[in-house]
Parts: sequence; structure tokens; C-alpha cells
Amino acid sequence: MTPISHDHVPAAEELTRRGYFALRMGAAVNEPLQTENPMVIDYATHFRTDFMDMYLGNQCRFLLITDCGYSNVAQVFRRPIVWTNFPYLDLVHTWLPNQLFIPKKLWHEKEQRFLTFPEVLDSEIGRISRSDEMDQLGITLIENTPEEISAVELEMDDRLNGTWQETEKDEELQRRFRELFASSELHGEIVSQIGAEFLRQNRNLLVGTDGGSHIVDR
Repeated sequence: MTPISHDHVPAAEELTRRGYFALRMGAAVNEPLQTENPMVIDYATHFRTDFMDMYLGNQCRFLLITDCGYSNVAQVFRRPIVWTNFPYLDLVHTWLPNQLFIPKKLWHEKEQRFLTFPEVLDSEIGRISRSDEMDQLGITLIENTPEEISAVELEMDDRLNGTWQETEKDEELQRRFRELFASSELHGEIVSQIGAEFLRQNRNLLVGTDGGSHIVDR
């Protein structure tokens, strides 16, 4: 179940191939969802009620979501959540179990490269919530791709089914990612995880530009 954008449609359709129905949530949406898959239901456009919002938030297998208010419903009922396109790296919900997330990547226009995770966290850019401030810094937030979204949602389903297999390299990458938050006053014990495939494909972002302690094996 998800307040999905069009980039989320392939992920929703992938879940239907596993036998799930995917519901597009939302109290105010700009346009109907474009899909011919009968198991992807545009609930937000055709069927939405306040009561059903609460009921579905309690009964869903998990919620696939961006950073929006409906996540509070799933959190109240302690449902698993997959966060996509999370824009503030330093504000990810690392204290919640049964959570997976993948952040937006930050493109530095002047230097023509992505900012590394250490750069984002050490500079507190990961706490900026205003797009105009990002514009002033010459930083563009890059949306997650449909492939990245599909990978992290399938990981959540595999974890809930007990079929997820994590390699030693995955464990090492997760450990190195958690270490980046060690000095942050916003985080204690980190119990949620960043999507494994996202981290595999972006392991270079764990490396500090100074070549210091954040270097990972190539």
C-alpha cells in the first residue's frame, strides 16, 4: 500500500506478481493513476474515506511511502514501512524497527558529482528541508529510480516472509553506513536499515572525499 507516484507503479505491479493488491493512497492527488493492472487500485481517486484510511493503515502488509503525513497512521499501528525518496539523510527514522529506506541522492551542480554520505552528514546538509536552500547551495535532489524503488520493496517483502538472504558484504556495508551516524545527536541505536541493493549500487557514497575512515572496498 502506497501514496505512489508514477515512478512507484512498476514497484506496485511487481508486488501484484507476488499475489498482492497494491492500493494507491492519498487524500489529495493531482491526477488518476495510470496503470492497466487490475490489482493496482487507485483508492485515492475512487474510493477514499477517512475510516478506510485508518483501517487500511492497520491491515496493510507494509506501507511504501515518501516522506508524508500518512506514515503516522502506519507507525501508530506498528506496520512495516518502506521509505523512498527520503530527502533529509540526517533525519531518517533510524530508531524504528521494521523500516527500510532509500534516500534521494544529492547532485552538486558546480562540481558535477554526487555528494557523499559523509559530506552530507558532516555539513548538516542532510537536515535541510527547504528546496530554496538547496537551490542556493547549487544542489539538486535526484529522485529514486523505479528500479531502486522495486528493489527495496521486494527486500521488505522477503524480510517479512523470512526469505531474505543477507551476505557478509551486505552486513559490512550496513555497518559502515550506521557508523556515519555515530557522532550525531539525533540518533541513538540504529535499528532500521537502508535498502541493500541501493547501498550495493551506491557504495562509493560511503567514501569520504578526504579518503579517510569512510573508505569501502571497491
